[in-house]
Amino acid sequence: ERFQDHSFGITWWDITQNFGFNKRKDGTCEIYHHGEHFSGPFFIRIIFDLHSRYVIWATEKHVNSNAFGSEELEDERMVQQKNVLNHVFKGYLHSLAKDVQHARADLEKSRHALRVKVAAGLLQDSELSDLYEKKIQQHDE
Repeated sequence: ERFQDHSFGITWWDITQNFGFNKRKDGTCEIYHHGEHFSGPFFIRIIFDLHSRYVIWATEKHVNSNAFGSEELEDERMVQQKNVLNHVFKGYLHSLAKDVQHARADLEKSRHALRVKVAAGLLQDSELSDLYEKKIQQHDE
C-alpha cells in the first residue's frame, strides 16, 4: 500500500508498505509488515521508524496476552486493544505490588524468627541489635 501526504507544495511523505501473512506448514501464521520505499524529510522518517517500533512492541504484548483469542475475556481484550501501553503499565504495577507484598512477608517471617530466638533465650538483645546494625549497613551499601 502506498501512503502520501502533500501540503504547501511539499511532499511530507511518500511511503510504500507491504502487509501480509504466510501460513506455515506447522499451522502457525507469520504476519509481516515492512516498508519498501520512503521519500520525504529525514525527521518524518524517524517518526515513522519510532511509530513502527511502538506498533511492533504493542502488537507483541497484545497478541501474547491472556485476553487475546479468549471468548471469555472479550470485553477485557477490547479495552486492552484500545490502550496497550496502559494495560502493560498496569500489569507492571500489579507485579511490582506483588513483589513488595512478598518481600514484606519474608521480612515479617525473619522478624518473627528473631523474636522467637530472643524469647527462647537463644539470642541476646545486644546480638539482635548487632544483627539490625549489620542489615542497615548492608542496605546502605
